[in-house]
Formats: sequence, structure tokens, C-alpha cells
Amino acid sequence: MSERKYEFLSVKQVKLEEVESLLEEISNKFTNVNVLGTSDLHNLYFEKLSRCELLDFKSDINIKDLMIEGVLNFRSNFWETLEDVLLRLDERIREYGGCIINIDYKGKVQEDNKRAYDSIGLRIEQNQCSFSFYANGSKISSDKEYGKRVIKELIELIGLDIIVEESEGFFRLTSDTKNLKILAGGLFGKNPSAFYCEIDESSPKIQVKLLKKALEFLYNEKVLSCSWKCYPIIFDNSSFGNHQSNFIDVIREQNLPADYYNGNISVSIEKLLNFDELQKLCISNSSIFTRLVTFDIDNSDLGEILVETTKSGHRLHLEFKNEESKVKVLNNLRVDFKELNN
Repeated sequence: MSERKYEFLSVKQVKLEEVESLLEEISNKFTNVNVLGTSDLHNLYFEKLSRCELLDFKSDINIKDLMIEGVLNFRSNFWETLEDVLLRLDERIREYGGCIINIDYKGKVQEDNKRAYDSIGLRIEQNQCSFSFYANGSKISSDKEYGKRVIKELIELIGLDIIVEESEGFFRLTSDTKNLKILAGGLFGKNPSAFYCEIDESSPKIQVKLLKKALEFLYNEKVLSCSWKCYPIIFDNSSFGNHQSNFIDVIREQNLPADYYNGNISVSIEKLLNFDELQKLCISNSSIFTRLVTFDIDNSDLGEILVETTKSGHRLHLEFKNEESKVKVLNNLRVDFKELNN
């Protein structure tokens, strides 16, 4: 099978009736037809939580996954604002969902990669709070001796219940009492450069104080980004929609402060009319892509059609891998496509 992917775009915007007719043609002429109807929507910008349009979806658009992000500028009142976020977190968020506080910064001894950065944060989930640390741009991730020294000093500084076990040529992190997870490191957790560990502090004031102390110890006074992210935890897939919608209501009620907000969601399209509902979430020149259907072509190639939704309408994207599939697919579909590879 050729590694090349053949891509086509509908010559003009299509009406929903044409999409329905296309699905019927594919079902009649191809095998293993799988109608997917899933859309991933990222970075849906809105200035205020009250203007979040996610709740404008009709009930038959099923929200499969969701995260609401609040972006904060690192300025003089940042720590007070962060404490306000934690104080406002509703018990329903703490128990049935989660909140991640994240600060990206340049470490004191930085590697040559200008785009790389380190991160610290808090993870609050099911009434448990953890401190997180991730080294990706500083010397901590590349120099094991330097990394061991800094991580050991950090653990002692903020009072984490973590033991640094030193052996010849490497070190490990362990904890007898707390939930500790190594996120990045060598084989069997050797020389870790990223981890999160449960902490006892339940007071937002103390949590923020811990985070501030860690940042002042680690960074070179250049903070790149700060944000909080809230999300529901779903245990029953059949109840995604109601649970997610209720969660958005809670977020809006709490009015968590931020300079601006982003929404990231995945939805399931169950009726073709729902594509027009998606247009409400399109801003300026943005596009929403929905994986509409996949199908087998002579059992030797897999075809896929995506719907691109913009404020002005819908276009179809057709993709497959084998050049031999071109004639068979295009001759069996009434929609006119133009090839994008040429």
C-alpha cells in the first residue's frame, strides 16, 4: 500500500440533504461502512463565562469530552487571583471532576531549546490535591546530578512526603504514605524529571503559598503562561451528555476568574441537522472538522470522509491511500470533488 494519502475537497459547499444522499450511496456501494459523526473542537475562545455558547447545543448533540480553560496573566495580583479560583471551586467540581492549575516558566539553568519550558502546578481531583512538576527545557531533565540536587531541594523546601533514594549512577523517588506518580524518567523510574504527588494541604491559601514558593525557587523570573482547567470525570459512558452539561452549568455559576477562556470539547453528531448547530461555535475563519464515515474500498483501502464546518457552510473532505481507489470512489459518488494533491 502506498504511503501517500490522496485528499479531495468538494468543489462547492454542500447541503445537508447532499450529505444524507452521500451516506446512502456509500452504504449501498461499499462495505464495512462505519458512520462516526464525532467532532473535536479546540480553543473555542470567549471573553466571559456568561458568553460560553457550549450550552446552546441541542440535547441530541452528545458531549463526549469537555475541558474549560481559564488563562491568567502573570502580573502583580496573580497569586490573589489564583487563590480566588481555588476558593470558588464548587464541591461538585472537586468530587465529580477535576481542576488543574498550571504555570509554564523558564528554569534557572535553561537548555538551548528556546521553545522548551518547565511546568509546575496543582491537580485537584475527587477531593485530593497533588503538586505536579515537569522539567522539559531546563538542565534538570538533561543533567541527572543537577536534576537530583534541584529536585531534592524542592522536595525539602515545600515539604513533600517524598523520599529520594540514591544509588550508584541514578536516583529514584518513592513515598510510603502519598500517591506518587512518576511522569517522565528513565527505565523503572530512574532519574525522574517529572512527577506529581498528593499533598495534605486543603486550604487554598496554603496551596497557593506552596506553589509560589516552588516557582520562586525554580524559575529565572520569566513565566510563559498560567491557566486553570476544569473537567468532569465520567464513570458511565451512557450519561456523558447530561453530566457534561451539568458540569458546564456549575462552572458558569462559580464564575471562575480569568483574563479569557478556552473551551475544548468532543461531541457526537447523531442527526445531520446538528451540523448547522456546530456553526454557532465557528468564529471568524475557524473550521470544525467532523469524522463522518469510514468505508472499505475493495478490502484493500480505507476511505474516509470528513465534514468541514465554517460560518459560511459545509465542505466535504475525502481521503484514501491507494491511487487505484480513485476511479472507483469518485465514479460512485455524486458529489463533485477536486484533488488537493496536485
